Amino acid sequence: MKLFSKFGFNPDVTQLIYALFVIILIPSILAVNTIYILRSVQRDTDFELNNKALLVESLIGLNLQGILSDSVSLQNTLNKIIKDLPEIKAIEVFKSDNNFDASFTSTSDFTKKVSDPVMNQLAWGTNKAYSKQVNAIIGGTKERLWIVAAPIHDESNKKIGVINVYLSAAQIDLITERTIRDSLLILIATMVVVILLLLNHFRFFEASLILKKLKDVDQLKDDFISIASHELRAPITAIDGFSYLLLKNPVFKKDEKLQHYLKVIGDSTGRLKILVNDILDVSRIEQNRIQFTLADIDLREIITSVVNEFMSQAKGKGLKLMYKQLDQPLIVACDKDRMHQVFANLVGNAIKYTLEGEVAVFHEIKENRVRTFVKDTGVGIPQESMNKMFAKFSRIPNDKTRSVPGTGLGLWITKQLVEKMNGKIVVESIENQGSQFIATFPLVINKSVV
Repeated sequence: MKLFSKFGFNPDVTQLIYALFVIILIPSILAVNTIYILRSVQRDTDFELNNKALLVESLIGLNLQGILSDSVSLQNTLNKIIKDLPEIKAIEVFKSDNNFDASFTSTSDFTKKVSDPVMNQLAWGTNKAYSKQVNAIIGGTKERLWIVAAPIHDESNKKIGVINVYLSAAQIDLITERTIRDSLLILIATMVVVILLLLNHFRFFEASLILKKLKDVDQLKDDFISIASHELRAPITAIDGFSYLLLKNPVFKKDEKLQHYLKVIGDSTGRLKILVNDILDVSRIEQNRIQFTLADIDLREIITSVVNEFMSQAKGKGLKLMYKQLDQPLIVACDKDRMHQVFANLVGNAIKYTLEGEVAVFHEIKENRVRTFVKDTGVGIPQESMNKMFAKFSRIPNDKTRSVPGTGLGLWITKQLVEKMNGKIVVESIENQGSQFIATFPLVINKSVV
């Protein structure tokens, strides 16, 4: 197809030409090969049949040596041979003094129309057997025959006549015809299967081209997102920093309206910063570029830090945020920053989607694994949405959550981070009653991960 493309053909036209070429070429090769094999079989069959005719005639000639002068015995012997060998349709015997223009003895009348005096003369003159193929009407049916003419010798090896044997090829033709018919049926079936496979192949080929294009587009999208996110971080940081400075400036503190605007700018910048960070994390995870520095960390320290970080936010919504800490250390092998990100996402989500009540974090140790629960009394998750909670851009679709800001990327990122640190995460929820996310990690015992 690249060859066609060099001459300026449209790629779709090129693919169509290539498809038609292959669809025509392969069945044609199969057809030619089948016809060649059938012809070879028929040729070899005729060769073997001719050899058989020569052998039969030789044996008959030997049996007739002593009875050529006895017409009755000769006729009876020939009739018996015809009866015993149905493939032999007729036998003619000529004496040397007949000049081979009339049969001395014959078992059938149809031979008069197909007999070849020239072949008899050749057999007599060269003292060799000759054969030829003829078509004859026998009993109202057209048959293909092999005529073999050979000289007859007496006991002293003197030529005394010529014998013609008419050997039928009807049985061979019947077998050949059946073989040809079966072969053609198989050929047609094979061609149909090949064409269907080729059509299916081209459909898959087209799908693979589309998939490749989609992968290329997806790669361009990832590259664009990665570059755009990196480029956005600098101006976002600048806006966030300057809005904070203006907010703390004594001159602007006196203007409540301006303070409100600056706070809106700060909040919006914070949400934009979270979005950019989430997009960057998605890009790094998908391209397997995210780095982990594993160390033995007490999980209680990380969760205590997360809870303290979100305590003011929970109080601002009138929620109770609790951490029921265990007395024993919970040492896990993890990246401290990434583990902090995991539980910040879980606790932050629980607070966002809880309108009243509480958010509780607690642990359970089972079989050298620590299960950490983040439980809330929030809006809950509809049953039909449970299997989509860890998908990208997935959010709870109801009126209570429509005004809650978020990208729908947090839980997908959380699941990826948990699994890359040898953990597992699941969710359990009842709509309008609350949810609990359970993150499970192996504990480090005697400095080895179980």
